[in-house]
Amino acid sequence: MSTEYLNGVRNYYGPRGTEDLYGAGVKTDGHTTQLEWVFNYDDLPVYQANGAGALVIPQYSIITSARMYAITGLATSTAMTVGLTDDDGGGAMDADGLITAAVGTAAALAAGLWVLGTGAMIANTGSVDEDAQLVVATTGSAPTAGKFRLIVEYMQPKAS
Repeated sequence: MSTEYLNGVRNYYGPRGTEDLYGAGVKTDGHTTQLEWVFNYDDLPVYQANGAGALVIPQYSIITSARMYAITGLATSTAMTVGLTDDDGGGAMDADGLITAAVGTAAALAAGLWVLGTGAMIANTGSVDEDAQLVVATTGSAPTAGKFRLIVEYMQPKAS
């Protein structure tokens, strides 16, 4: 990556890593949008009132894939779920709609492993019926370690 100052404005060239609980959009080709989050076991993405910097998956989008990489393995907790909640605070659309607890067990989230999302919201054309935010939760005992990179891809319908 290189940085250049032009008229007092910093410009970045090349890829930059995402090290943010609130996530970042990654430029992709075509109609697919890719969102990426990096988070720790003790600071999981949860609903952010009034947006508060959280990424939003737009209404009527179709989620094409979700995958999570364990940078540091999940320790102690029995499972992790990844899903979506309504952006307006109306409640969970599907708390494990991207990655289910059955797939996201501590053994499956050992360091260096990928978990591919198999939740009900992936490739389900009617699942994102409102703007949505990411929610991640652990079940079982409180985790003591873990750092993860989550990548979600979706397509949004073309405006007419």
